[in-house]
Amino acid sequence: MQNQSMNRKKNNNWSTIGTSISVLAFLLFCVSELYLALGESISLPLKIAGCSLLALNMLATPKIDKPALLLMPLSLFFLIGLYKSHYYPAGLEELLRFIFPIAILINLHQNSKSIEKIAYFFVLITISNDLYQLYAYFAYFANLPTLLPARLEAGYIIRAEGWVGFFSLFGFMNFCAFLIARHTNLFSKQQRLLSAFFLIFIALSTSAKAAAAIIIYIIAIRKNGKSLKLALGATLTLFTLFLAQPQLADDVASVLDTKIAFYITQGNSARSESYRVMFESLLQPNPLGEGLGSFGGPASIRYDSPLYEKYNFNWYGLEEQLATTDTLYPHIFVELGIFGGLFYLLFIFTYGFRKATPLWIVVTSSFALDNLASFSLLSPPYFFSAALCMLLFTKKQFDETQSNTVKKKQRYRNPMVENNPQIKVS
Repeated sequence: MQNQSMNRKKNNNWSTIGTSISVLAFLLFCVSELYLALGESISLPLKIAGCSLLALNMLATPKIDKPALLLMPLSLFFLIGLYKSHYYPAGLEELLRFIFPIAILINLHQNSKSIEKIAYFFVLITISNDLYQLYAYFAYFANLPTLLPARLEAGYIIRAEGWVGFFSLFGFMNFCAFLIARHTNLFSKQQRLLSAFFLIFIALSTSAKAAAAIIIYIIAIRKNGKSLKLALGATLTLFTLFLAQPQLADDVASVLDTKIAFYITQGNSARSESYRVMFESLLQPNPLGEGLGSFGGPASIRYDSPLYEKYNFNWYGLEEQLATTDTLYPHIFVELGIFGGLFYLLFIFTYGFRKATPLWIVVTSSFALDNLASFSLLSPPYFFSAALCMLLFTKKQFDETQSNTVKKKQRYRNPMVENNPQIKVS
């Protein structure tokens, strides 16, 4: 009995340490995103520091899932990609970026028993971004100092970015926080208030990807009456606002029309060019990739990859402004090839997976669509947000989380009430 008690206490201590390390790593990732927005070179070292913390945590509590077998062929593709790299420093830098999501995913899965604690702190960090954004609105009109200059759409719509400094990440973090607040018992007393709070900041981010995530969510939870009413109510409120402010509606429509034309219908952007290069590369064929650090990522641009000249890549005059081509899938499939790319994505979306639930489908499909026009999978804070929710809402893990929360609540129930049906609880 004494040995069991000691083992239980030891496991609880490791659980607390694992949770603390995971939360600290996420904080480092978020701060690195802030420095990236500020154009500071310390951004990458902070990401490496966060990833190193996760690696130490993994070594302390080793726990490997079956899909980890995919890491064996994937490691081979990484080595081939490094060998074929046009410049080894570029290849090594890109290899690190590919490893970040793997480390995050394995670490979160190892701490699956503490996943609800990590989710709790994730929500608090998201709230801190929202509170900073409220200050940023006030500071803009009061001419007070802020961490970052305001980003305007249509000349006067201030995009909400939080202290992480990126509107798309800010919107997605609020979307994930909304799901956690709405569909777990972590914030049961403040559930409605927090749900509405996060929906407001999703809208303020003016992120088209976050809007697409909300649409997917509405479709997926149409059988959940309360959540559907909340989401539809927020949509109706936004629609009413546009009716009351027709100029605002015209400006938002104009911005959307410009972006759709720029990225999709007219095909005159680095993003559309990336997909052209991807298909040309794969049709060569390209089974093993054209080398790490060769296309799409920041290393390929910083170290002047020859692939841009090989494929006559058109930057449309933005080569001095863009740090990446901002499209994940062309980046992965050009550098790792068709097989390496598929192995990598298969690992990312199956590790720790148990069984699909509507919420898991919402998070996974939203995140997969997001990456059509972003590098979010290779952004540590972005991927941490997605991976946390994907693991939280897989069938087995989600049920265990909910069951643990219910058990904790049952400890404080009055047995006199439960054993006597005549006594009612007000």
